[in-house]
Amino acid sequence: MLALHCGLTFSNPSDEARLVKKIFANYTKAVRPAERSVDALRVDFSVRVIQVIDFDEKNQVLTWNLWIRQSWKDYRLAWNESEYRLSRLVLNPLWLWVPDIYLYNNAQEQYRGFDYDTQDGIVVTSDGNAVWYIQSIMKSTCKFAVKYFPFDEQKCELEFGSWTHSGAQLNLSLYKNNGDIDEATGNGEWVLAGKLFSMCCPLQIP
Repeated sequence: MLALHCGLTFSNPSDEARLVKKIFANYTKAVRPAERSVDALRVDFSVRVIQVIDFDEKNQVLTWNLWIRQSWKDYRLAWNESEYRLSRLVLNPLWLWVPDIYLYNNAQEQYRGFDYDTQDGIVVTSDGNAVWYIQSIMKSTCKFAVKYFPFDEQKCELEFGSWTHSGAQLNLSLYKNNGDIDEATGNGEWVLAGKLFSMCCPLQIP
């Protein structure tokens, strides 16, 4: 006979309910979570390429399957672990302030950024750190140089940045330089030859 014994620690559901009620008693997602209005909020951003789905040379468009990771600190979400017996929460992104990061060189019709309604929750720890993973199919523009086709090499960038915040308000930092293509799947026609991604500076809003 094979017996498997697992040790589990349970928290009282009322602890989580009390914590969520406490956090959102005076919370507003309309306010950028910088402790001082003059401070720039740091947002760490990274891209993992899962697959290059399609290269449309005629229309100069690439289709990507991407994992996006964003993390930042929201001091209003912090709590005392000993009081609530919880070290982390998973919260709906529709409830929270989230960075307004867009793909600048997008090639999709009616592009509105990430679709919050279909994404997994944001993991928040007791110190107020928030981590948000998003899986997304994206289309980006790229100027193809086909002079040496079929032995050509193309350089295509994904340009991400805040849509409304200036650099003085949101400090967008590329976590893991140049993106992650270590586990990317090829499309049978093209091979990823290098890490060719870059972060575009935030828009400068007057």
